[in-house]
Amino acid sequence: MTPDSSPLAVYVAKGTKYAFRLADREDSDAIVKFYSSMDPETLFMRFLSAYRNFEGHVRWIFPPENSLGFVLIGEIEGVMVAEGESFMDGRRCAELAPVVHPSHRKRGLGTVITALMVVEAVRRGAICIEVFYHMENTPMARIAKSLGMKLSVVEEVMHGVVGAEEGAARAMEILRNRGVELAVDVSETASSAP
Repeated sequence: MTPDSSPLAVYVAKGTKYAFRLADREDSDAIVKFYSSMDPETLFMRFLSAYRNFEGHVRWIFPPENSLGFVLIGEIEGVMVAEGESFMDGRRCAELAPVVHPSHRKRGLGTVITALMVVEAVRRGAICIEVFYHMENTPMARIAKSLGMKLSVVEEVMHGVVGAEEGAARAMEILRNRGVELAVDVSETASSAP
């Protein structure tokens, strides 16, 4: 599957239709703008620090070293409101990092984008899924638990991990329960991934 503007999924919440698609390098400026629109607390929860080098970060998410990784964008009529990054290299454990714009929270977008990322990571050949988040990030804690992740803590950072099979099964159940319309065949094997 090559990244393009075709939606992977559509989700309706509070009367608003959200489309999710894979991003590519051409979306870099929009991703920088999206991060720049965030408040300091949101950025701290996403990056686990007071991070501001968004241009440098975006250059880092699309390199060949992250060849099995990807970026997923949630949009309303072309305006980004959610974004998730998957980092996966030769060890084949996908590290997921989702974020939702504060003005679109409490609509299930974080759960939906994370579940979609799990499905895509497994389709690309991930053998496990992991997340790192601040222990005060209760929405991410709920998402990690709903995916069946085993949790551990190091200082104030939580680490969640789940095997690919269990994670994908739970992610698909989440998407069904949320009424997400999938526009792609998620049963494609890892051999069809880029």
